[in-house]
Amino acid sequence: MASAAEILRLPPELVLRVSSYLTTTELGSLRATCKQIEAHIFDSFAREFFTKRQFMIEQVSLEALVGIANHKTLAPYLQEVIIGLEAFDVSVSGHSIRLRPNNQRDMTGLVCGDVLLATGHARDLLINAFSKLPNLRIVGLRDYDGKDRLRDGEHAVWRSYGWSHGLVKTDIHQLATLPSCHIMAFHDADTIFPTILHSLAKAGCRPLNIEVFLRQRRLQDRSFNVLASYMQPKVQPLLAGLRVLLLSLHIPRNHESYPYFPASATDDDRSAPHGLLRHLLRHTPSLEHLRLNFHSDQYSGDEFLSWLGEPPQPSSTISSSLHLPRLNKLEVGVVKAEPQTLARLFTKFPLSSLSLFKVSLLARHPPKPDADGDLWKELLHELSRSLWKPLDFKSLMIGFPSERQHTTNAPHSAHSEWVMFANKVTTDQNGEKHFEDFQSKVEYRKHFGSDVRLWLKDLASRTCSYKVHVQKPEESVSEDGSDSEVGSGGDESDDDTEVDGEIVVIEDDDDNDEDNDNDQ
Repeated sequence: MASAAEILRLPPELVLRVSSYLTTTELGSLRATCKQIEAHIFDSFAREFFTKRQFMIEQVSLEALVGIANHKTLAPYLQEVIIGLEAFDVSVSGHSIRLRPNNQRDMTGLVCGDVLLATGHARDLLINAFSKLPNLRIVGLRDYDGKDRLRDGEHAVWRSYGWSHGLVKTDIHQLATLPSCHIMAFHDADTIFPTILHSLAKAGCRPLNIEVFLRQRRLQDRSFNVLASYMQPKVQPLLAGLRVLLLSLHIPRNHESYPYFPASATDDDRSAPHGLLRHLLRHTPSLEHLRLNFHSDQYSGDEFLSWLGEPPQPSSTISSSLHLPRLNKLEVGVVKAEPQTLARLFTKFPLSSLSLFKVSLLARHPPKPDADGDLWKELLHELSRSLWKPLDFKSLMIGFPSERQHTTNAPHSAHSEWVMFANKVTTDQNGEKHFEDFQSKVEYRKHFGSDVRLWLKDLASRTCSYKVHVQKPEESVSEDGSDSEVGSGGDESDDDTEVDGEIVVIEDDDDNDEDNDNDQ
């Protein structure tokens, strides 16, 4: 009692400081000691654990979301809801840890996620929850674990609520540090994404951000079929209010006819391999921030970006081009595109922020013998001349760029060049330039007296390339199932070996990069 009395004499600020050093379990024990301590730390606790929460399409998880939404005190704290694609792996024949006799008892009586989706009960639970969250601003979708759970150690991760249901403590401790892709099954993103949008629309909920972070199961075009028939009157106001849309896309190169198009879709949209996404973007007039991450082995991203960059056609009654008058931040990642495509796109909108991550510029013709990063140099010079309101430009990031000669007769092998930026450039007595101190990622941040046009011209003068022979390996997945994308901040993990002065790379599209968002 003496120690309890001593801590009660501390100012609330010191109690909060002490609580910041506790693990999650220890924090729960501290909160349970008395009402006075709970009153001191409840607001901090709620902000840390209930401002952003991740759930999965399983009964115990969605019922927890509904319980939070029904809680008069906690519901106002919840501003970001993430739906994870994880699922209980009870369908894995004979190998699921939840099929062990000591774990099965907690699974008895539950309805599996697939049945929740098939019967519409998952949608009903989401509608119930979304309709009671007054401060919901962000709704996300992801298929990997979130890091930065520092309270519980450097290896602790954030997972969907309920992931450990049906497991005894020894199993939870054993599996806690393993990636979810090793211990969970996964739902189909193309089913979950439209379910989320329809649920938000039916609930009358209007989040400003829809954020999709997928590394293994990117959205195909059919995911965006949410404006057909009975759904359009509800979904259209949701899309009209969006300010931020972050997407991870898989656009097939060979278009197969898809019959389920909204009646209002144009003929051009119906014939395009990304027609449903095009039609959806036409209903987002308030969009300010757009992120597009593509599947890294695709060339079809160039076609979509080409359409996105089409200039408006004021003389045409029905224009194929997209009009986003408020778009000021654009992020493009893991895509192969022609420099002309990107130049048109980046100069079409009044951008103040631009990010390019793992963008490979395509040359349709053989490069010149003395070419040295010429495609990127030309693009940088073009941007320096053509950006809207360059004096208002706030930020620009280019990370891990490359150049590639695209040929149709050798789809599995191509000559490519890694593009690097030199921090030091010297000229010898013969007038030849020498580059030193290379980096593969550069950033511009606006400050007093800065000019992005001068920065781009200077960067072009420091751009050079290394020849690389790229070979496509068999499909592989990294330890946590992750794939690199724009908005990433992790280190690169490509394996490279120097052979006869030329780098030979086995192209690994599943690098271990983390998103910049704070995961919970």
